[in-house]
Amino acid sequence: MHMKHSHPQTGLRLLLLPALLWLTAVCAMPAQNLVSATEIDQSTRWKTKEQAIPVLKTQIDNWHNQLPSLQAGSPEHTSALRHAAYYKAIAKEVMQGTPLPSALENALPWAASLGGAMEATFTTKKDLRSLYDEARNLLTN
Repeated sequence: MHMKHSHPQTGLRLLLLPALLWLTAVCAMPAQNLVSATEIDQSTRWKTKEQAIPVLKTQIDNWHNQLPSLQAGSPEHTSALRHAAYYKAIAKEVMQGTPLPSALENALPWAASLGGAMEATFTTKKDLRSLYDEARNLLTN
């Protein structure tokens, strides 16, 4: 009877293969964040939570009030939805105690997906950057 020899290295290779494939996939993914922590200017004077909430509420109301006059599915309607979703997500983050710079960044996926209604790839990085810059201007002193 001939016995097959088992090599301990073969088992190790089989265990490492899925980990290597996962690591390769993760490293190959494009970065989703448009704003890195190093890009956030430490000298920027952000509004306080108490100052930011009314500004955010006004933005949400303004964008929602435009919706009835816009044709559903039009670029203008989509833009209004995107703005409203972004400002709502920022407000939620701020209400939960997230600092404004992080709240703006954390809210970007909601803007990208129109509040979860679409795939995140629906919104271009240029549009997201524009939204971020707009919100930053509104929420800094």
